[in-house]
Amino acid sequence: MRAELPVGIDGVVIKMNDTAEQATAGFGFRFPHWAIAVKLAAVERQTVLEDVVWEVGRTGVLAPTAILAPVEIDGSTVTRATLHNPADIRRRDLHLGDTVTAYKAGDIIPRVQGAVVQLRPAGALEVPLPEVCPNCGGESTRRRNAGDARKEPRARSRR
Repeated sequence: MRAELPVGIDGVVIKMNDTAEQATAGFGFRFPHWAIAVKLAAVERQTVLEDVVWEVGRTGVLAPTAILAPVEIDGSTVTRATLHNPADIRRRDLHLGDTVTAYKAGDIIPRVQGAVVQLRPAGALEVPLPEVCPNCGGESTRRRNAGDARKEPRARSRR
């Protein structure tokens, strides 16, 4: 029924209508036990990963964006999706030309879930990681600080 509704939803609330049943179920500290919120699973679709473009974020981190074959997901056409960072790309074993599963995180942000490896075309190439900054052409470096949890490539300015 979700797809047939005139508005988009990401969850439902199930309530008991009978006041006697509500009284029997009682109340918790923050919510009534007779009303339960249920988050619906994200709508997933398969499409093709055509390319990956790299952009420089405001902090200098190089951020990958997936360029996808157009696919309709939950009421809108998606052609770009977040890939987070190079480690995420390698962990998901993404190759250009892969059929990938995409969804909207929080029903808003398009995101690539992963590749459908069985549908990978012969000769598909791993997503290339940037050697140079896409903005200035300077060397792409990686943070090496031991305490730094994020190890993305960063753009190095040519000063």
